Amino acid sequence: MIAVDIGGQARAYPEQILVWHEIVNDSFGDVPITVSYCPLCNSAIVFDRRVGHRTLTFGTTGKLRKSDLVMWDRQTQSWWQQFTGTDLVGRYTGTTLRPLDSQVLSWAQFKASYPHGTVLSRDTGFQRPYGSNPYPSYDTAPASKPPFYSGRVDPRLPALERVVAVFAGEQTAVVPFSTLIRHPVITGSLGGRPLVVLYAPSVVSALDAGTISHSREVGTAGAFDPIAGGARYGSPRLVMVCSAIRQARPGTSPAGPSPSITRKAAAPAAHR
Repeated sequence: MIAVDIGGQARAYPEQILVWHEIVNDSFGDVPITVSYCPLCNSAIVFDRRVGHRTLTFGTTGKLRKSDLVMWDRQTQSWWQQFTGTDLVGRYTGTTLRPLDSQVLSWAQFKASYPHGTVLSRDTGFQRPYGSNPYPSYDTAPASKPPFYSGRVDPRLPALERVVAVFAGEQTAVVPFSTLIRHPVITGSLGGRPLVVLYAPSVVSALDAGTISHSREVGTAGAFDPIAGGARYGSPRLVMVCSAIRQARPGTSPAGPSPSITRKAAAPAAHR
């Protein structure tokens, strides 16, 4: 589930649906949002879909750039990179959408955290085999040659390693899930602000077995400001293809936490 909480209103968007449609346009009160999910990058990113005084409605172009979804807006026909939220070509070239905080949770975690939250219905008006995975075994593709990717593969991590990436201005911290499984609480700072990254199990991959509910457990992670009552930290993003991060943020090292991030031995923390 991609969970969004705006103004005390929470809603879950199942990856079992988004793996087929990739984009949902929705609104929380007077805040219009776009929930985007690129299966090939496993990047779940939520944007405010307002640009200036105009509200845009997004769809998928069916194209990829650096193995990442390219979106388009119906108002101006502009093409946007999903991973960065930047207009590549069109009316708003160079403009970047404002990312909104979101989490990737299991259904059980969402219900426990947001007992009054709502969930996107499978009654979408489209005939799709929701619950099945159109990319079976994508998770276990050879690290040397990820499907649909033709760029250079960074050798410092497996190409399909899951990581949590936290962006603060021009600074980026990247923590691999393989590290978080061993150290489920990592503290440090980024952009002059304190930071804690938490890992929790119980979330299965949407890109493993043909039936998603039968997929292997991969867990989830999130970044928080430990001082401001556990508020979300900037715009944490869960991403699978490390090369996509390298392309979006060339200065990012995919080898592990940034030097300002330190590991802290602790018991696994409950993920909110």
